[in-house]
Formats: sequence, C-alpha cells, structure tokens
Amino acid sequence: MKRHLPVILLLFLMILACSCTNIKAPNTSFSKYEITQIGLTKADIAFLFDIENPNNIPIGFKDINYTIELDGKGFLSGTYEGFSMQAKEKKCVSIPVEVNYSLLLAGAANVVKKFIMKDDSIKYKLEGQASIVDNVGFSARVPFNADGEIKFF
Repeated sequence: MKRHLPVILLLFLMILACSCTNIKAPNTSFSKYEITQIGLTKADIAFLFDIENPNNIPIGFKDINYTIELDGKGFLSGTYEGFSMQAKEKKCVSIPVEVNYSLLLAGAANVVKKFIMKDDSIKYKLEGQASIVDNVGFSARVPFNADGEIKFF
C-alpha cells in the first residue's frame, strides 16, 4: 500500500488540476460608441464593451479580431491587442477604431444620399472574436457583436 500511495496521490492531484480548468467564457455586452477624435484625414471611434470575468482565476485576452459594416457593407477589419482580467473582475473595455476618410469614399454616395434624404445616421455592425487564455494554458474563442446607428448631428 505504501508503494502505491505516491501514485494515488499523483492521480488525485491530476484529477483535481483537470477539474480546475473548467473556464467559463466572459460575459460581454455592448455599452456605447464614442467619437474620440475628428481630424482632417481620419476619425477615431471607440466601441465600449462591459466585460465580466465569471471565473475564480485570472484570464487573459490574447487578441481581439473584429469587422465593421456600415449600412450592410463591409467597411474595415482589424485586430486589437489583448489585455488581462483578474478573477471576478468587471471592466469596461474600449476597442479603438481608426477610420481614414479615404475608406469612406467607396460609401460616399450612400452618405450623400442620406444627407439629401435628411437621414442623419448610418447603421453600423461590429462583430468579432476574442481569444482568451487562463493561467494554465486553456484557451477559447469568445464571440461579441454590436449594432446600432451613428448619428451625424
């Protein structure tokens, strides 16, 4: 029995370690968008998400991939670098998007049409996935999305 005790103890510790890696996906909800800067050649828009880590351990986001559509048409896509969250932490995360006005030229006719028709907004849709990892190497992809209207005036 004494010879098997280290093996039994090792198996018990392995089972315990495996049961601790049951990571829950963070809860995410879109909060709002903010136009943070308007310049001559570009505008900066921040999409704010409320994120809650429901786990008893810290988790990290390796990267956040996103795509943005304006009025149902693909506009831009990108990757935002990651961040970390403590156990049970809640925080507001800002995903900054730089919009060069040259990208708007493709949709300029639609925007002009909206002004003529006295429509003072444009519909947006933001979708993406975040890669999360815990402190023992577990990883998962968490989807997120937001949609609404950006008012011009």
